[in-house]
Amino acid sequence: MLKNADRVTKRYYLIGVLAIIVFMLVGVGYSVLTEQLNIQGTANITSNWNILFTDVQEMKMTNATTISKEIKDGTTLTLNTELTKPGASAVYQVTVENQGTLDAVVSSIGGVTETNEKQPQSIKVAVSEIEVGDELLVDGTKTFQVTVQWDPEVDFNETNMSKEIEITVNYKQQ
Repeated sequence: MLKNADRVTKRYYLIGVLAIIVFMLVGVGYSVLTEQLNIQGTANITSNWNILFTDVQEMKMTNATTISKEIKDGTTLTLNTELTKPGASAVYQVTVENQGTLDAVVSSIGGVTETNEKQPQSIKVAVSEIEVGDELLVDGTKTFQVTVQWDPEVDFNETNMSKEIEITVNYKQQ
């Protein structure tokens, strides 16, 4: 019987110790959940984003004339090129600069597909020497080519066909 009483006593002690531990854990948990954390401070961002087209030059003109070339808002290049016969082409060199304080990377090149789907479809546009993922570091420049070509396989009775082209190069922060 004595052994049985010792077991019961030990069981009560064990239950008591467990109850004290649980009570302490609940108290600690409550204090953690009800504590207020105040963080005070200020931050200043002095970076700026300034990536833009700065120059467009005619490079190689074969039976082609530039009617107009314009950089709109620094971010969109508009070209209007007149081609005189099948096989005619115009190549432009475009310069883009990072005049901001953040490094950038090309996220997309727009306008090529849209331009090629517009009439006359025999005049095609291509962009080379730049692609998605290219870096443009702070104070850096990038030059690329825009080629406008009258498909030599498409022969029309018309001459002097023209097409307005609008190219955008979109950047994101690196």
